Amino acid sequence: MTITELASRVETAIACLDLPSKVALLTGSDSSGLPENTSIGLSRLRFSGDPSGLRGAEYADGGIASLLPNPTLLAQHWDVAVAGEAGALLAEEAIHRGVHVLLGPSVNLHRTPLGGRVFECFSEDPLLTGALATEYVRALQRRGVSACPKHFPANESEFERTTVDSVVDEKTLREVYLLPFEMLVHDASPWSLLTAHNRINGISATEHPQLVERLLKGEWHYDGAVVSGPFAASPIAAGTNAGLDPVVPAPDGPWGAGLVAAVRAGDVAESTIDEHLRRVLRLAERTGALDGESDGFVTSRSGALPRAPRPAPDAPLRRRRLRALAAGGMTVLTNPAGVLPLSGTEFLAVIGRHAVDTLAQGGAAARVRPPHVVSVADGLVATFGRDRVSVVDGVDVRSGPSGRPESTRDPASGGIPGQAIRPAPATTAEITERVALAASEVDVAVVVVGLTSEQETEGKDKSTLALPGQQDAMVAAVAAAARHTVVVVNAATPVLMPWLDLVDAVLWAGLPGQEAGAAVAAALTGEIEPAGRLVTTFPARDGDGPAWSTCPVNGALVYEEGTAVGYRGWHRYAEVEPLFWFGHGLGYTTWHYDSPALVRDLNAVRSVTVDVANTGPRGGTETVQVYLLPAANSEPVRLIGWTRVHVEAGRRTRVRVPCDLRAQRVRDVSSGSWRFLRGGRIMIGRGLGDVRTTLWWGPESD
Repeated sequence: MTITELASRVETAIACLDLPSKVALLTGSDSSGLPENTSIGLSRLRFSGDPSGLRGAEYADGGIASLLPNPTLLAQHWDVAVAGEAGALLAEEAIHRGVHVLLGPSVNLHRTPLGGRVFECFSEDPLLTGALATEYVRALQRRGVSACPKHFPANESEFERTTVDSVVDEKTLREVYLLPFEMLVHDASPWSLLTAHNRINGISATEHPQLVERLLKGEWHYDGAVVSGPFAASPIAAGTNAGLDPVVPAPDGPWGAGLVAAVRAGDVAESTIDEHLRRVLRLAERTGALDGESDGFVTSRSGALPRAPRPAPDAPLRRRRLRALAAGGMTVLTNPAGVLPLSGTEFLAVIGRHAVDTLAQGGAAARVRPPHVVSVADGLVATFGRDRVSVVDGVDVRSGPSGRPESTRDPASGGIPGQAIRPAPATTAEITERVALAASEVDVAVVVVGLTSEQETEGKDKSTLALPGQQDAMVAAVAAAARHTVVVVNAATPVLMPWLDLVDAVLWAGLPGQEAGAAVAAALTGEIEPAGRLVTTFPARDGDGPAWSTCPVNGALVYEEGTAVGYRGWHRYAEVEPLFWFGHGLGYTTWHYDSPALVRDLNAVRSVTVDVANTGPRGGTETVQVYLLPAANSEPVRLIGWTRVHVEAGRRTRVRVPCDLRAQRVRDVSSGSWRFLRGGRIMIGRGLGDVRTTLWWGPESD
C-alpha cells in the first residue's frame, strides 16, 4: 500500500466514526492494548512488554516464551547487528503470540547505578544507546511489529517515579537524554513511542506540549503514535492538547466519556481528536490490525519481511543463538595470571547460590516465563563432565529474613504480591567452612555471585551496590583456600568487589537469559570469546560518581551533573578512579594500536583510522573506541564512534571508525540552535581507561 493509499484509508475510517467512537479508540481497554472497531475493520491492537521477552497478547499471560539476555548484556557487544538480531528474535515471538506493539526498547540512560531499571536499558552513553536502539527498532518493524521506545524522556530512576520532577536544564536534556530518541526518530521512525510517568521541569511527561507537540511532532516531524505510560495520564484537556495520542490503560479514565464532554464543551477541538486517531489508525495499518486479522497472528504488511513460523523457544537452533548472544557479550574484567580461558580438563568446584539458582532476568513486570533456565552449575557439568565438577550451594542472598513467612513480589507471572516460606539456612560460618573445603580440593574454584530480582527490578531503586547476604565473605573464604579462584558475577548493574585483589579472574555475566549456564561455560572455556565491553562505569565505593542518589528533595530530582553523566563526569572530576571504566573489557588476547589518522572537515571529525594488531596467542574480537575531549574546557569528553573487528593471532588490520556528527555538537540555548565542537583531542583505545593513541584536531591544524 502506498503512502497515499494509506492516508486515504485512514481518512475514510475517521469519517465513518462519531465522536464517542473516535474517543473509544484512543482509550486503552486495559494494560495490553487498544480496543477494536469491526465497523472499520480494526482489530484490537495488542501490546506486550520487553526487555528480554514477550508475555503474550494478555498482560499476565503465563505462556512459554524465549528469554533473551537483558539489554545491558546485549549492549556489551557494542554491535548494532546484535541489537538487530535481538529485535528479530522478539519480532518472531510477537508475531507468534499475536502482538502488534512491543513496549520497548528502553532508551533511558544509566545515570546512576542505583536505578532499579538500569537492567532494562542499554548504556550510560546516549550515542551508543541510540545506535543500538535504532537497529533494534528497524529489525522489529521490518517484520511488521511496531517498536514503542520508552520512556520519553528523563526517566532514570524508580523512586516516586509517578510524581517525581526530573529537573534537567535544556542543554543537558537536548544533548544527553533526548539524543537517543532523536536518533530513533530520524534513523528508524518508530511507529509508536511511550511517554514517561514522571514530570520534566514541573510538567508531566504525558502533558508536556513543548516536548511532545513542539519538539517530537513538530521539530522532529514524528508521524507515529505517542502512547501514555500505564496509568500515567491525568487531566483530559492537558494531555490531549499536548499531543498525547492514546492513553493506556483503563476505559473508565482518564479519557472516555470525560474526553467526549471536553470536546463538546470546547476545551478540546474535534480536529485534535481526529489527528490523534489518525496516528493510532496509522499504527494499526502498519502492523496489520486494520485488516481484521485472525486471532493469534498478525497479517503481513506491505514491505515487511516474510513471516516464517516461530521456532519453539527450546528449539536447538534458537538455543544456540541465545547462548551466543549471552556469551559474546560477557566481559572479562580481570585475568592477570591468564587463568582464563579454562582448558576444559580442570577439576572444578562450582560454588554459590547463583550457581544453582542463576538469575536469568530482572523482576516485576519485565518477567517472562522461559521454557527453562540453564544454571551455571548445569552448564559447567555439561561441559566438563559430572566427574570433574562438584557443586556447593552458597550463602543466602535474599535481603528478607528467612525461616518465617515474608511478602514477595516474585511469582511466576503477573507480579502479584504473595507469601513465601524461606527455610532457615545453615549459618554463614558453616557454609564458609564447607565452600572452603570444596575449593581446596580442586584445580579451580568458580564462585558465582550476584544480585537478585529484589535488586534488579522495576518499582524501586537500590540503596547500595554491595552484594546481598554474605557473598563477599564467601568469595574471600574460597580465595584463601583455592589454588585458583574465578568469580562469575550474575548481575546487570555494578556491584562492589572488595575481594577483587584476592581472586584470579572475574567474568561479568549479566542477566544471560534462558541459556545462562551454557553461555557462562562457553565463555569460561573460550568456546565463545567473552568479547564484551562495559557500557557503564563501575564505582569502587558506594557514593562515588557524578550522580548517585535517586531520592528527590521536595519532589524534585535535580540532574546537577548536567552533561557530565557517567564516564563523562568520572573523567572530568578525576579525583576518584572508578573500579572499571566505561568501555573496559579484556577478552582472551592482547592488542597493539599505531598509525592513527583522521578524516575531518571544518566542523567535525568524520572518521578515524588506526592499525590494530593482535599480539596475543589466539584470534579475538576488538572494539576500537574513539572519544573526543573538546578543546572547550566547559565540555566533557564524549564517545563519538566505535568499530568491532575480528583479527587472527599475529595479524594486523587497518580499522576505520565512523564518527557520528551528533555527538560532536552542543546546544546553544540562547539561540535555540546547534553548533559543532571544533577542536580537541581525539583519543583512540580499548576503553576510556585504556587509551592507546591520540590525535589533535582544530582550526590551527587546518
